[in-house]
Formats: sequence, structure tokens, C-alpha cells
Amino acid sequence: MTINGVEYNFDITPYTYAQKYPNFKLLYKFSSQLYLNKFLTYLFNEKQSNICKKKFGLNVDLHLLERIKEYSLTEKRGFRIIKISNDEVKEYNSLKDIKIIPSFDIK
Repeated sequence: MTINGVEYNFDITPYTYAQKYPNFKLLYKFSSQLYLNKFLTYLFNEKQSNICKKKFGLNVDLHLLERIKEYSLTEKRGFRIIKISNDEVKEYNSLKDIKIIPSFDIK
């Protein structure tokens, strides 16, 4: 860790944020307290922009996509998101590694 509190090694960084979803958990890793705070500020001010509702009349929760995109814009020194589920732990080291498959819950 540098004298200014920047940790370039995402394996040992103390700056993390975990978000729980129904079937998995995402662990976001940050290089500094500053970037973690920026991300947390975004989360607390987050408003759902439901483009699908406006364009297609569908009610779609886009929070997961918005959070991952915001993380990629906030963390400037790297990228590390870890997906933890019951049967696997998977690391994503770039935005290009993430593949999102939609599922439908029709009520």
C-alpha cells in the first residue's frame, strides 16, 4: 500500500463492498477509500432509470447493470468483481468478462 493509502493489488485490498442478490453475492474491490466512497455515494443517490419501461412498456430492474457500469467508471486503477454463489466463485477482471443472461419472472 502506498503512503496515500492506495492499494494496487486487488487480492489484498481492504477496500471492498458486497452486494447480496437472491442467488449470489457480488464483491466489488477498490484501490482506495476515495473510489470506494465515490461508489457508495452513487449507490445512496441511485435512481432507477428504466429505459425498457419507457420504450417497450416492460418493467425491468436494471440496478445490477447500472452498478457494474458505475463501478467500471469509478475504479480507475483496475477492475475486480467477484461473484460468489453456492456452487462457485468467479472473478471478473474487466467489463468485457461479464456476461449477463436475463431471466424472466412474470407475475
